[in-house]
Amino acid sequence: GGGLWEEAVARRLSAAEDGGGLALFANVTALIVNHTGINGTSWPTHEEVEHFLGDPDVDHAAAFLLGTIALVYGRRLPQLLGAVASLSLGLWTALVIHDRQAFKSPIFGKVDLPEGEWVPIVAGVLAGVAAGVLCKVALE
Repeated sequence: GGGLWEEAVARRLSAAEDGGGLALFANVTALIVNHTGINGTSWPTHEEVEHFLGDPDVDHAAAFLLGTIALVYGRRLPQLLGAVASLSLGLWTALVIHDRQAFKSPIFGKVDLPEGEWVPIVAGVLAGVAAGVLCKVALE
């Protein structure tokens, strides 16, 4: 149950204090344990989900996972490599657009971004779909 998870997280955190490579894993594990209802808590609120997804350790872990998948399976499954590449490009584009919006920084130095959560979502989806189409055409 929840006690085993808490013990595992405590072990990972104590191992991470040495400055080893487990620090990232320990931080992500602690975030997941605290936000998935394992301890009998209710579903996370919108603010908690936003905080979890905006955590740099979670973003780095997702990028590391996508990169590992691309390296391990890229030669044997080129379609998977294309999917990972398009997903990564879409996520990266959405994050860049979101940051530009947050800091009121225009794109290309001249183009102001409209307000709204839809802008990074649309930009990320368009970039991901465009990369996916290019990968599909290249694999045929």
